[in-house]
Amino acid sequence: PPPSPAAAQPRDLSSLRTLLSTLSAPKLRLLHMYLSNLLASPSSPHYTTISTSNDRFRSTMAGGEGEEVLCGWAGFVKEGRCLKWRGDDAAEVERVRALVADAVRGKEEGGGGEEG
Repeated sequence: PPPSPAAAQPRDLSSLRTLLSTLSAPKLRLLHMYLSNLLASPSSPHYTTISTSNDRFRSTMAGGEGEEVLCGWAGFVKEGRCLKWRGDDAAEVERVRALVADAVRGKEEGGGGEEG
């Protein structure tokens, strides 16, 4: 049977937009890089697994909001010291990546680059 209309609708992304508006430009740029790489090579373990213990992740993503975006919105799950993509919805990842790109542009145009 076809999916119900509710199941076919993309999730309401307004709360994600709100979350992204609170993140610094460096966090947004790193999120954008992770999501862009994933979409470019969705079957590569190099891009489907993110180490949360590497220096770049720890220093840039301090505070947990980056993990919230990746796990809560882009289909990653926390497994030990890694975030692993479940691989179930590239279209949702693309929607999230587009919102992150918009947020990056907003921070860069508005001069709100390095805070947070």
